[in-house]
Amino acid sequence: MKGKYYAGASIRGLAAEYDCAFGTARNLLLLAGTQLRKRGGGVPRPITVEDRGAGGGA
Repeated sequence: MKGKYYAGASIRGLAAEYDCAFGTARNLLLLAGTQLRKRGGGVPRPITVEDRGAGGGA
């Protein structure tokens, strides 16, 4: 899930794919140490390694 999010998938899209609620998908990403993107924009964009910061690996 974390890898798909970093590749540009939305939390809503992941929730639908994994058949869970938005909040559950978001919490799973946070528990995995995922650096979340800013809200809005409507265009999913990948997070680069540089944007993840030190120690935020995949």
